[in-house]
Amino acid sequence: MDMSVALDNLVVCACGRHEYLTGDAIDAAIFRDELDEKWRKFLRDVAAEDRADELDLKVDEATASAAAEAFRYDHDLITAEETEAWLPNRGLTLDDFSDYFVRRYFADTVCEELVPSDEEYWSASPNLRQLFVADLVLSGELDRMTRDLMWRLASRCAETDLSPEAISAEEQRFFKRTALQSSQLNCRIG
Repeated sequence: MDMSVALDNLVVCACGRHEYLTGDAIDAAIFRDELDEKWRKFLRDVAAEDRADELDLKVDEATASAAAEAFRYDHDLITAEETEAWLPNRGLTLDDFSDYFVRRYFADTVCEELVPSDEEYWSASPNLRQLFVADLVLSGELDRMTRDLMWRLASRCAETDLSPEAISAEEQRFFKRTALQSSQLNCRIG
């Protein structure tokens, strides 16, 4: 499976006739200024994994397996077959699942002072962004971001007096705070 296609096209929620994709939940988190901390943590985790590779460190398979097993039980994925069915429904593979726990292991065990990339989410390579989305899915962060988006969508659907001036003012505050252009956003505004 081509993960870049699957994760970009993953429908996370709907409101009325509109379906919202993974990127919409991420864009909404960016709009609320809630993504940067998650992105920075992810970059630290990647730096720890890269450093472990440089040092030729080996993952403690028992620790990584225990973490994966705890994840499976937390998500009621009792059998391997249930896990193998759960992953593709979220645009993930078994390799994504295993890699996540290896990355988590090294993030917890590489104790050096690491200098992660200062790359911004918007300018990151598609592969790094896809890896980040896989981490968001497996960490549960995408579910939380989607829930926050759904609350706002439900509020918006219930709202009947949205002033175009209020919407425009909020958009301008967002663009000023983030130094982004509307053309850089994947989501639908308005």
